[in-house]
Amino acid sequence: MRDILDGPLKNRTFLYTMGLFFGVISFVRKLAVAFFIWMIGIILSKIGYVAGEAQPDGVLLGSRLLHAEGVAVVLLLSMVGAYLLPMTRKRHAALKEAIEKKKRAGNGIRNP
Repeated sequence: MRDILDGPLKNRTFLYTMGLFFGVISFVRKLAVAFFIWMIGIILSKIGYVAGEAQPDGVLLGSRLLHAEGVAVVLLLSMVGAYLLPMTRKRHAALKEAIEKKKRAGNGIRNP
């Protein structure tokens, strides 16, 4: 993971920026979780869910659809994103080779 994240920037700046990437990824993940929890609350209120009461059949069907089809849509979107990721084995190997070449040449790349 480190070579994937640092490869492009390290070739230009000679600095390790893993902390920046992982901090942004963590922040975006927390925002996404908060957003989806908020959306689930809105969807449940729209289908008629009332806490602490027996739910009618329409609410139960809506809940099943939310858990089945909703998860399937998110999974499908994540699969499309993974397919479109431009990092291939060939590109990864080329980045690792370029990093090693710069390390051997002593061009200012520091190990953490």
